Amino acid sequence: MAKGSSSKKLSQKEMEEKRYTECYYCDKLVKPQALRCPHCGKWYSSGKQLLAVMLAAIILLAALSYIMIPDESQDPYSDDPNDIIDDDDDIEDLDPVFQFNIGPGVNDFWTNNPTDHTLPRGIVNHPSWAAQDVAFKPVLIFTHSEGCAPCIAQTEICESIYAKYSNDIEYYDLLSGTDEPDASDTFAAYDPDGDPHFIPLTILLTKGPNNSILWHSWEGVVEEPILEAWIVDALAYHEVN
Repeated sequence: MAKGSSSKKLSQKEMEEKRYTECYYCDKLVKPQALRCPHCGKWYSSGKQLLAVMLAAIILLAALSYIMIPDESQDPYSDDPNDIIDDDDDIEDLDPVFQFNIGPGVNDFWTNNPTDHTLPRGIVNHPSWAAQDVAFKPVLIFTHSEGCAPCIAQTEICESIYAKYSNDIEYYDLLSGTDEPDASDTFAAYDPDGDPHFIPLTILLTKGPNNSILWHSWEGVVEEPILEAWIVDALAYHEVN
């Protein structure tokens, strides 16, 4: 047995008692205060006014959202809304964010001997040639011997780094036992943990606060992305100091 509809259709008399009115267009009865005729689909003036108000509200919201979207060309560091970043502006005009801090830790730029050094922390005796050059550019020093596998691998890494930053850093490739006394001087000054010395030794120098020299060094192979990250920070420290 089919289930009948639960809705009851109003009679003509009931619709009149409920103050149903005739549609202007199709003469059929519609609910009072209807915005649109359910029979012919025509909109009444009150419905059209409501649509116009809704459309105006949508346009207003769209305009407000456009105004509130920040202009990518505006300098986010400036309080002046008219201060626009020129495409030619260098990023170094902004304060840099350093990945490696200044301190005695294993992942810091050092001013004295680091925490794990065999000698007490104190003033490092920088070779005169290194101290002179770092005043102008960060200095990358690579001390090694011939033939050892880590030395060969690190040679390729240092040369690749220098090819990218040749205009920005000074680079020394020192052969232990040949480029003397410079090679021995680097072991005496920059071994990260003191005696005994191991090769290859990779050293990075840059300028620090109050005319200090910041440095860091590694024994063995330093992966190129790691060394490059330190180079980027060395350039930034040199710029602000």
